[in-house]
Amino acid sequence: MANGFPSPPFGPHGVLGHWAVVGHGFSIASIISSIFVIFVVAIACWHSRLYYNRPSFRLSAWIAVCDVIYAVCQVCTFDNQLMTSLPMINLRAINWMMKGSVLSFILLSVCLGIHLILTVVMRKKHLADKIQYWYEPVSLVAGFLISHPIMYLYDGVQWKVNSQGFHFIGDPNTFKRNSWLILWGWVFAGVIFLVAVSFMVYIVMLSTFRGTIQYMQMPEGDDGLETLTSSSMSKERKRLIRSVIMRIAMYPAVPIFTQGWVLAANTVTTLPYWLYVVASLMPALQGAFNFLVFLFNPAWDGQRRMLIDPFLKRIGKKQKQKQKDLESGSADMFVYHTNDSTIRLSPYQSRN
Repeated sequence: MANGFPSPPFGPHGVLGHWAVVGHGFSIASIISSIFVIFVVAIACWHSRLYYNRPSFRLSAWIAVCDVIYAVCQVCTFDNQLMTSLPMINLRAINWMMKGSVLSFILLSVCLGIHLILTVVMRKKHLADKIQYWYEPVSLVAGFLISHPIMYLYDGVQWKVNSQGFHFIGDPNTFKRNSWLILWGWVFAGVIFLVAVSFMVYIVMLSTFRGTIQYMQMPEGDDGLETLTSSSMSKERKRLIRSVIMRIAMYPAVPIFTQGWVLAANTVTTLPYWLYVVASLMPALQGAFNFLVFLFNPAWDGQRRMLIDPFLKRIGKKQKQKQKDLESGSADMFVYHTNDSTIRLSPYQSRN
């Protein structure tokens, strides 16, 4: 067993073994989650233009589209019997769809990072509003166009059962160089950029709430808060702005968390088995992670209040009633009943 990899003979799922079944389940969960996000965004945007004008809300659907494409392809790759029966052109197409969806996903996340820089860091929301509708077409076209050469590069493509991966026939050094030009170089640059965006947003928020920076701007929605200074904002509104920024900043965190492992696996000279497993499974969870982030999107704040406020009020009423019962119970501790009167005693008096 080298670097933790199981020794041959391998089972039907290659070196991944039972982890391939886990990855299969992750992919199906991502497909279901992503379809739900696409459906909800489509209905909401059709119902109200206000939802469509929110970049994070709108891009959630397109990120979900990329997640569906990737997860469907990955469900196929976890099935060795299916992959070995496919002709070479189909193998190329599946590989292209996986690479194109990953690259488009990264570029969409980068667009959200750019939006955060323009609004939170540079406070130029008017410029962000002008370019925000180009985020989706540029990201999707660029993602699948940049990765398209995989359809005709190399002499051939084979499916390796043991490693459950694509094997491209040709010079290994050329393959490594092309892989970084077509995909991994872009992913690496995107992840580094998103890490930098997260750091800059954190610094700006910290400086604003300490009073070093005097102005705070919402990245999207509630334009009435744009011109408020740090001193004129109430604590509640400061908390609202911080909450909105943090939740939108969670979108760029997803590719950092999922694709970072894949980058590490493609960078190290000696690949350990645990990293191979994690790099194979984490991208399968992209759709599920996007779904979780989408649930906390600031666009849902109004609906969340409508659903949660009655529940919180009911809990508050129960707590008040319990408090009253406790107070009345503690008062009864100092009451002594006789046949014709009730005598209240202080806690320091006793009945003789």
